[in-house]
Amino acid sequence: MLIPPPPPNPAVGGANVVQLLTGAMANMSAPVQSGFLGFSIELSVADQVLGKNGSFINPQLLNLLETISQRAGRCVVRIGGNTQENAVFFPQGLPNQETINKDKSNLTGPTNTPTLQVGIDLIYAMANISSLTNTHWFIGAPFDTPATPRLGIAEASERILGDRLLGLQVGNEPDLFESHQARAAPYNVPQYVAEFQEFVNFFKTDSNIQTQNSLIVPNTCCMWGVPELNEIGFFDTFNDIIKMIAIEHCNDYCINAETGQRNHDPQTEFATFMTHTNAVTFVSYYLPVSALAAQHGKPLMMMETNTASCGGLPGLSDSFGAALYLIDVAMQMAWVNFTGALLHVGGQSTYYNPFTPPPGSVLKRGGQWTVGGPYYAALIVAELIGSSGNAQVVDINPNYGNEYTPGYAVYENGRPVRAVLINFITDPSGANDYTAQIAIDGSG
Repeated sequence: MLIPPPPPNPAVGGANVVQLLTGAMANMSAPVQSGFLGFSIELSVADQVLGKNGSFINPQLLNLLETISQRAGRCVVRIGGNTQENAVFFPQGLPNQETINKDKSNLTGPTNTPTLQVGIDLIYAMANISSLTNTHWFIGAPFDTPATPRLGIAEASERILGDRLLGLQVGNEPDLFESHQARAAPYNVPQYVAEFQEFVNFFKTDSNIQTQNSLIVPNTCCMWGVPELNEIGFFDTFNDIIKMIAIEHCNDYCINAETGQRNHDPQTEFATFMTHTNAVTFVSYYLPVSALAAQHGKPLMMMETNTASCGGLPGLSDSFGAALYLIDVAMQMAWVNFTGALLHVGGQSTYYNPFTPPPGSVLKRGGQWTVGGPYYAALIVAELIGSSGNAQVVDINPNYGNEYTPGYAVYENGRPVRAVLINFITDPSGANDYTAQIAIDGSG
């Protein structure tokens, strides 16, 4: 457990008035879709999280998703990640109706990752979850052989999920393909565009796919991305087939690329997360991307995010403070017109998981799931954004804009309906407690 950052001096406590206006506030967001903050489940652990087959679904997951849906009207989940790239889909199913099988005879990548065999029961499980919890899905398709892509998972998802399928993610972090040894060097924007053109050519000839404008790209994170692709006309060229523009990014890259070891001290990093400045800085990096998405008439999705990359930071990513940070950064993304954001879910050793099932053998014996701080951020954001699809968000900078006490108001149909006030400070003395009086058109 980490030690909370020391309280600021001078203290920020006291009383202040938050002034809201009916009709509108300056700089309000565009209407925000319901289910804004959802979950991204790594394909390799989808069987552990969803259930072992299409009929046996983990009731704990149903409860977690339904709790979001009750507040947001729906829950949004993506199945994919780096492990989608080499996955092989079995439309006739796997033995024992398994959702996922790991082929350890076929290892890929620098970490010798087993190739995933994905059974059609995974899609049936997703459909059954949707019928019980109103969950909508993104699914990742392999991009390892773009000239002759394996589109079985896309075909089955469209057929079985119907309108619960939000889109097909093509390529996961292609800007890292070279460093992850998924492509020979050099692999940059020209090589990616050429491969995507090959994928599209094949995709358009697949008579088993009825919806053509369903692709979500480029899903980049780090080296190059939307601005570089826009410069060469990528989004104009493929406008008719792109449904959403998506990126992936965590606040902190906590792994040394050369050693593979964590290179950030969670205790030191904790203080940097506990300020509004952190969220504003993180999101402001994507203001040009948001503008480009709007220019092309495409929604902008944060397809994968969390507190820190590569599993997160121990003691920080699984803390109450992480939940406060993620509420702040999610509302900041909503304010600058992201369409949604998805909190990533990894394996057993992942610190930032919103929820983690017990290991398989323990799960069979009725072991308990672990619910992490990030899940509570999703719950609060679901309550704030609501289910109308008309919510508009504004950063209200309460408490005289102090960086330790951010806040947001949510409007629907021109009227303020909800607000959230955050205090990042831990101070047992009470000196940094503050009281906010919310006034609407001058009356508190």
